Amino acid sequence: MKAWMLSLIGTVILIAIAELLLPSGKLKNSVRGVFGLIVMLVVIKPLPGIRNADWSFDFDLEQNESFLETINMKKQRALENGGAELLKENGVENASVSLIGAWKDGSFEIVSVLVSGELTDAAKAALAKYYGIDGGLITKYA
Repeated sequence: MKAWMLSLIGTVILIAIAELLLPSGKLKNSVRGVFGLIVMLVVIKPLPGIRNADWSFDFDLEQNESFLETINMKKQRALENGGAELLKENGVENASVSLIGAWKDGSFEIVSVLVSGELTDAAKAALAKYYGIDGGLITKYA
């Protein structure tokens, strides 16, 4: 690529110098046409090499899975923080929420919700509605 760019720049510079030295008239117009063809040939020179290039689109699945795992953990933490904020709005101070579940097809299926702190019936109902689960899945831990 670097060699191609250097040849293109060199060709354009040489053509510019040659045009300055040419007298005006029909000859100058004809030479400009030839120079244009030369520049086009230099530009398209690497195209056959592109056709024969090794186009490999292999992805490192382990790295992608690690990335997805990180994203899913951040989503889970956001869900947990949302539940803690909801508890705070319902008068439960210093509460934390831990979700137990699994990721399936981009969504988190909750198996259990563990809450530290005071858990009133109203707060439990609010959490169940927030997560779209049965209230029986929500338990308090010390």
